Amino acid sequence: MRIAILTTALTGGGAEFVAGAWANWLADEGHEVRAILTDPRATIPEGVPFAVHRVAGGGSAATVRQVRAALRA
Repeated sequence: MRIAILTTALTGGGAEFVAGAWANWLADEGHEVRAILTDPRATIPEGVPFAVHRVAGGGSAATVRQVRAALRA
């Protein structure tokens, strides 16, 4: 199954940590996982078993366009 997870980052507390844990688990289970990060300064942990895309922002419309492009990539 192809799964996209939209979050600000993969590290940190709360939802970010859970998003990273889900992405890792789903990828380990054989799913095609893509994490889309909305914080352009977010660090990406080394060795993640899934694709990671950063969106640079630039306003709401630009962010939506970038998320859409990442989903289609």
